[in-house]
Amino acid sequence: MAIPFEELTTVFSFDDFVFRIGELSKMTGVSPRQLRYWEQRGYIKSLDRTDDKRARSYNYAAYVSVKIIKHYLDDGYTLEGAVSQMRSAIKYLTAVRQFIRHSVTSVDFEDGGAVIDLGVFDGDQQKHLYAHTRGTDINYEIR
Repeated sequence: MAIPFEELTTVFSFDDFVFRIGELSKMTGVSPRQLRYWEQRGYIKSLDRTDDKRARSYNYAAYVSVKIIKHYLDDGYTLEGAVSQMRSAIKYLTAVRQFIRHSVTSVDFEDGGAVIDLGVFDGDQQKHLYAHTRGTDINYEIR
């Protein structure tokens, strides 16, 4: 049974992931002090504070940014260089995410692999492009 991809994207949202500063620190290996500094410099952004404690909270996008910056710092980049690399990586990730969100129309499973409908492939809107995945192998089919 094919599952409409749009149905999955309305049920599951990255916006639902919210982390307090201590949680983000633990998940990324970046100290709360560094996170506050990065926020002060505009490298990451916390969510608007809504609770009485005024604790900093971050969304999934901030988590991804922190992980990427940390990766490049660990590779020897300066903080400014790591931030530049993160901004480039975010552009790539955003493009791929948008492609998936707007191209994938359904996912089905058959013969031990996934069959992903990538949408209409021809001008008459009669044929679809399907990606058949099994492990790391991907094959394409028009039908």
